[in-house]
Amino acid sequence: MSVEIRPYRHADQPALVERIRELQAYIASLDDLNRSRRSADFDAERYVRRLLEKVSQQAGVIYLADDDGAIVGCIAGTIPENTEDDILETYPSKDGRVLELHVQHGRRGQRLGLRLVQEIEKYFREHGCVGCHVDCFSPNAEAHEFYRKVGYTDRMTTLLKIL
Repeated sequence: MSVEIRPYRHADQPALVERIRELQAYIASLDDLNRSRRSADFDAERYVRRLLEKVSQQAGVIYLADDDGAIVGCIAGTIPENTEDDILETYPSKDGRVLELHVQHGRRGQRLGLRLVQEIEKYFREHGCVGCHVDCFSPNAEAHEFYRKVGYTDRMTTLLKIL
């Protein structure tokens, strides 16, 4: 059976927690400044509860890559309202925001990330969005390359200096 991209259901919460836990462990492994929480210090259940709140409050959605009942990937996004600060600096536009994207390590290279991105972009277009934002942790060169490959361009860089 092929992998189905489908909307999140409440019963999927334990699987979503595992995908987010795996994603955080991967990000922490890339963080040479050791500022990202490691697995032992990361409350994935709480993080997912907060993610679900954001999705609910900001017209968002979560899609899962479901391989015959095994959740092997996920994407979550919202459609946040423009703030006063946003429209002071830029022309207002309705844009979606990808909050999380993860595909299990052994399942990468099977176009699941692309399918998840395409599904959330479709959702954003159907809800009147004209653009989609995504933040990418700089040490995650693989993710950065993926986003560029599927049409995203660099817009902002955040720099950090440890004092």
